[in-house]
Amino acid sequence: MQTFRGRTMKEAVAQLKKVYGADAVIVATQRGQEDGRGFVEITARPATIKPQPQPPAEPIIEPRRRGVSAYTQHSAAQPQRADTARPEEDGPFAARARWLSQSPSLSPSLSPSQSPSQSPSQSPSPSPSPSPSPALSAPSFNAWGSDALSLAGDQLSGLRAARAVDEVTRLRDDLTTLRQDLDALRPAMVTEETLRRAMEAMTQQLSTQLQALMGAQRARPQVEALINLGLSRGDAEALAAQLGAGEDEARLDALLAEGLRCANPLSGEGPRALAFVGPTGVGKTTTIAKIAARARILLKMPVALVTVDTFRIAAVEQLARYAEILDCPLEIVKTPQALPQALARLRDYPLILIDTTGRNPRAADQVEALARFLPPGWGGAAILTLAANMREADLFESIKVFERLEISGLCVTKLDETSAPGVLYSLARRARRPLTWITDGQRVPEDIEEAHPASLAARIRRAAAQAPTLHHAS
Repeated sequence: MQTFRGRTMKEAVAQLKKVYGADAVIVATQRGQEDGRGFVEITARPATIKPQPQPPAEPIIEPRRRGVSAYTQHSAAQPQRADTARPEEDGPFAARARWLSQSPSLSPSLSPSQSPSQSPSQSPSPSPSPSPSPALSAPSFNAWGSDALSLAGDQLSGLRAARAVDEVTRLRDDLTTLRQDLDALRPAMVTEETLRRAMEAMTQQLSTQLQALMGAQRARPQVEALINLGLSRGDAEALAAQLGAGEDEARLDALLAEGLRCANPLSGEGPRALAFVGPTGVGKTTTIAKIAARARILLKMPVALVTVDTFRIAAVEQLARYAEILDCPLEIVKTPQALPQALARLRDYPLILIDTTGRNPRAADQVEALARFLPPGWGGAAILTLAANMREADLFESIKVFERLEISGLCVTKLDETSAPGVLYSLARRARRPLTWITDGQRVPEDIEEAHPASLAARIRRAAAQAPTLHHAS
């Protein structure tokens, strides 16, 4: 006898069949839980009966008519024929039955005067019993037959139970499959009203996307035209979305002016020491000369000049000539520690303009060296000077690198050397700092102007007049 366990009845029966075959006898079944998981347990035993050893052959003695059991008489009246026996009668039960029918000593212990249907208590009178026989007695035969019948019944019950388990398992699997199919179909079982609402929502969504796509198609010529004017793609798309198709020049000027933040460092209260910083070759020295000349000539303001650009002898000589022409003092500072001392000597001047060495934005050590001259709280304001003819990527990189100097404003030079003045718009928005001065030539002091939103917007719009697609996009 052996116990088989599986997660399902089908799995346990499969283990049972693998060990005992399909004719196993199921003794008991039970279900349980272990570690939070269910299991099925079947206790079974093999159905095969080992053949009994054949007893030694005994001589057949004609039984007496009296005292012979009805079973023996019937067996004698029905002789066995081995040649006509059916295959299913050749099993262990048939062999045992033939042996029993041929054995004369299997008669029950009845008195000669008793009939097979009479019990010992019904005998009319006692009579001497025949001498004991070495053959099997009736109780032995009855016990063997009962055990054989019980075993055959168990075998049949086991077969029926196994088949019933298989059928239940198959039906349970079919039911599980049916439930899964139903669960898969349930989301699709929607009402007509739900379907109608879903279709309306989908139609609305598609309509919105189509309108956005058509709007983008209409705005594409405007976006490309604004990019050609020098605006970054992101700024061009945002401005085109606000501008719309067929807008006039006044609308374009208003939108541009709104995004152009400007300030004049020489007006009102504020720092009067201005340090011009930026990449090499952007025209810082010439710009300082232009601002100093305008302050001296137009504003009648005393001006002092300072340079920390001692790497270029030509730059020092150029600024010295401007100081001589404008009658301005010039301080040459070689170390960061000397700058506060120079500013202290020039504290009586309302405007101090500081020229610095051009720095490569991609060289972190150069920018760090300049930062030592202008530490936080140094007493002035830094103006980032950039050339309008630089690439957009280089301009934005310079803004990012020089931000550590606490930039207060932007000065854009060489605007005459580019056909894309819209770069002013994107620079102001990217730096989040106001524009201060704009230069567009080499003449001192003519080619410089203070930054004003309206004038800069008009300059950009005049360049846009050469791009008809900006105003006639369909």
